[in-house]
Amino acid sequence: MPRTGGIYSLIASYLAVPNATIDVVQHNPVLEDIAQALTDSLPRDGSAAMTGNLNMGAKKLTNLEAATNPGDAPRKDQVQPVDANLTALAGLTAAANKLPYFTGASAAAVTDLTAFARTLLDDADAATMRGTLAAVGANPVLTLDWNALTTPGFTLNWSGAGVTTGPVSGALTQGLTQIGADGTWGYQVAMTPANGKLYSRPFWGSAWGTWAEVAGTANMAAMIRAAFAAVPYVSSEQTITSGGLLTLAHGLGAAPSFATMKLICKVANNGWSVGDLADTEMQQSAGSAAKVNQLYSSATNVLVRFSDNASCFVVANKSTGVTFNATNSDWKLIVRAYP
Repeated sequence: MPRTGGIYSLIASYLAVPNATIDVVQHNPVLEDIAQALTDSLPRDGSAAMTGNLNMGAKKLTNLEAATNPGDAPRKDQVQPVDANLTALAGLTAAANKLPYFTGASAAAVTDLTAFARTLLDDADAATMRGTLAAVGANPVLTLDWNALTTPGFTLNWSGAGVTTGPVSGALTQGLTQIGADGTWGYQVAMTPANGKLYSRPFWGSAWGTWAEVAGTANMAAMIRAAFAAVPYVSSEQTITSGGLLTLAHGLGAAPSFATMKLICKVANNGWSVGDLADTEMQQSAGSAAKVNQLYSSATNVLVRFSDNASCFVVANKSTGVTFNATNSDWKLIVRAYP
């Protein structure tokens, strides 16, 4: 059929000449080709459907009616109305694990949307989200410098051996950190396998406080013993002077909760050896003679007012228990104060 690229060409034998006899072979094929060409053409009234793809040849379909059915070709104003928000979204570059969001009026951007974040987004309620978070709690993030954890939020952390910012220097530490939404307060709780102890410290005013061991029934007694072993204030050996006053600056910052006195033997006598320590009371008596040595304190000092007796203290013989007046020069006094 002589139709190529939409152009119909009559066959060469179609032309009739005057006084020539009509030739069937000459005219019938031409009419048949014309009939076929008209059949293959697209009727303007839409009475026949396309039988193949319609190549527009980089040309426009103009003056289209608005689409109403799912199979209709939509107009441009139906595909994207003139809307600044849609235009902003259309200008984004899509990528894996990215979420579009608006940064302002008719302005959009993309942010990360991790696989883990999606496991929270599909949770129906807070309880389910907490369950999701608990499921990943055994996989904390390696944090070499715990002092650098200052970003608001809740994190699970662990530090490798040799890190010195944890509660135990050079030990593996695992715990949690919470910083308040305004970034000015928070806390850390940590445990180290090095000693199996639990520690905590506060975050206040954008700075970390000091680590402290958390007390419990299992370690309370040991912590008390350790605290008493490291007495905040212990005086040097003080001379005992009848009727005298000792004024000792304790440096505790507040009046002590209690204070004690001990006598230390400096000259062996009555069964006592040099260096022996003897507890002593403020009020004592030997026979009918009463001796009162008054211990008291203030926010800055521990004070001792010695008895005005020639021998300020009464001590029991270490071997027999018989009391005797302790010669002042044979003994020294040591004072301890506790916060």
